[in-house]
Amino acid sequence: MARNFTPKVVTANHLLEGDVVYLTVDDRWTRRIQEAELLEDEAHATIRLLDAERQAAEIVGAYPVSYTHLR
Repeated sequence: MARNFTPKVVTANHLLEGDVVYLTVDDRWTRRIQEAELLEDEAHATIRLLDAERQAAEIVGAYPVSYTHLR
């Protein structure tokens, strides 16, 4: 039986300041979770995580985190 995918956002730490940051739909990093790209498909979430990991000059420790909310 297939498991349901829980929506995710990609988070990391800012390389120089150490702040928690979130990946936006336009590949920026923001400190506001409300601006994060909500990933509702597992394959797309995997691709976005790979995109984030390529930004090692800006962030460290990227990973997807479950996020549910009302928009």
